[in-house]
Amino acid sequence: MSKKGIDAAALLRDAGVRATPQRIRIVEILHARHRPLSIEALVSAGKGVFDMTTAYRAVETLWKSGVVRRIDLKQQHALYELAEDHHHHAVCTSCGAIQDVSMCISPSLDEKVRRAVGFSRVDSHALEFFGICNACAKK
Repeated sequence: MSKKGIDAAALLRDAGVRATPQRIRIVEILHARHRPLSIEALVSAGKGVFDMTTAYRAVETLWKSGVVRRIDLKQQHALYELAEDHHHHAVCTSCGAIQDVSMCISPSLDEKVRRAVGFSRVDSHALEFFGICNACAKK
């Protein structure tokens, strides 16, 4: 494994998931692309390693095990990315460009929300920003 690579099989095993060739390839694709992808984009990037049905099943398993994160960016389908680090997204509503946002809201806000809605705990949150990117604004 190179410095830029990922040991997908080890990642899957650590998550308690069987390291099938299809799951390994999906993890490698998500790692290499560094952006959320649809099932269709995964199948296309997989170049015949798996079909749509296999991709849906594999991604569902990876999502349930916590290896990938499912995100909704107001598109017609869910997108998936590796759940390596916690971050949010900024999405251009004109061209669809997606940028990672590394900064996060304060953990104290999670606690405030927990108390405000009467939850016993808040396990996670998702925060997405929608607007117009600079390139689209210049058009």
